[in-house]
Amino acid sequence: MELMEPYDRRIWRWWVMSYIISKSHDAIQIKSQDDDSESPSIATVNKELLCFYSPYYTAAIKGSFSECHKKVFTLRLSALQTQMFVEWLYIGRYEYVSPQNDDIHMCALYILADQTDIIALRRTIMARMRFCYRPMTPGLMVRTVSQLPGGSGLRRYLLEEAVAEQM
Repeated sequence: MELMEPYDRRIWRWWVMSYIISKSHDAIQIKSQDDDSESPSIATVNKELLCFYSPYYTAAIKGSFSECHKKVFTLRLSALQTQMFVEWLYIGRYEYVSPQNDDIHMCALYILADQTDIIALRRTIMARMRFCYRPMTPGLMVRTVSQLPGGSGLRRYLLEEAVAEQM
């Protein structure tokens, strides 16, 4: 199914989402990682929508990998973060959670976006961080920076903000 120009993948747009879900009804399930403190969240999402924003999922679902036969993909996210990701897929934003946990959720979603090459989600999170940035705790900073690749925009941004805070 040929959709739109590749540049459309870089920004979430409601008309792109509407077009995709009106043309394809194929679905796939995504699941949060199992955690002892909460039951996993399982969500059914439009397969084409997920593939449109992520070359990683396009390769995994439509490629010649063994994953192409999987019915459920497990994300390295909590149940709440998985719900936030699904919400972003369909409405292009996620709801504010709480001041003490918002940074944790934004970082987890950014890491997912970085690993699965979802440029539009990375941009959504960077825009939010730009306007809502509060210094992170050192522990969260270390955990986040250590999970991001060296060339990650969020990694550079967090390190520059940490240095600026120390001056």
